[in-house]
Order: sequence, then structure tokens, then C-alpha cells
Amino acid sequence: MDVDLVAALPVARVEDFVRGLGDRYYVEVAGVREAVRQQEAFNVIHHDTVLKVDVFVVRDVGLAREELDRAAGC
Repeated sequence: MDVDLVAALPVARVEDFVRGLGDRYYVEVAGVREAVRQQEAFNVIHHDTVLKVDVFVVRDVGLAREELDRAAGC
């Protein structure tokens, strides 16, 4: 089982994001930074449960927000 997330994560906040995960997750800051720059997905893995979280970086924040709002019925 895994979890899929969509994130609007600017490059400037990557280190804050990784730091917020602490030592509970396996995540490589360089890999996250590159994925954000390339607007691609990256993953983090929870150490205790081995749960994989796929994080999909949004390409166009405005368009993505509209799509997410529409999907949520807003």
C-alpha cells in the first residue's frame, strides 16, 4: 500500500519540508530538490511501517488549484 499526494512545494521550502519529516521518514533532500525543479514526483518512506508516500509536484499552481477544487466539488 502507498499514499499519493499532490504538493505545491517551491524549491526554497524543500529543506523545511524534509526537516519537518524528521528522522521518521527516509527522504533525500537532493532528490526532492531535483524533483521539484523538474516538476516530477518523488517519494518518502516511513521507517516504522515502510509506507511509501508518492508526492506529485504540481506544475502550474493556479491551474492545479482549479483542478483540485473542481475534483473536491468546491
